[in-house]
Amino acid sequence: MVMNMLEKQMINCMGHQNAPMIISIVTSVIHVGICYVMSYNLGLGIKAPPIASAIFCFNQFIILHVYIKYFLKDEKVQQAWFLPTKSTFNISGLTEFLKIGLPSIGVLCLDWWSFEIMMVFASGLSV
Repeated sequence: MVMNMLEKQMINCMGHQNAPMIISIVTSVIHVGICYVMSYNLGLGIKAPPIASAIFCFNQFIILHVYIKYFLKDEKVQQAWFLPTKSTFNISGLTEFLKIGLPSIGVLCLDWWSFEIMMVFASGLSV
């Protein structure tokens, strides 16, 4: 799920918002159908939604990969997106990655924590 979210965020930041949105809508509709089939037709009951969520995230991940690789003709996106190779795991580039990655992680954590704090405060409000 994390890789899927990161890919969607990368594509959105590079100015291609429509494709991830359409992919999310299509896979969400498919997700509802998969939940129904797994819950009622296959008789999985309460076990079906987590399995269907995993299938949902995997479908989004694969469809977004295929879209980026074969259909998106933006040169900047093609340079930014790549499959891991031997040079990907080279330690010498780790410091450069950490200079960019650690502040980004901090921003994402602050975003998540602020949402959680907001939920705690919202739960304290009466009806």
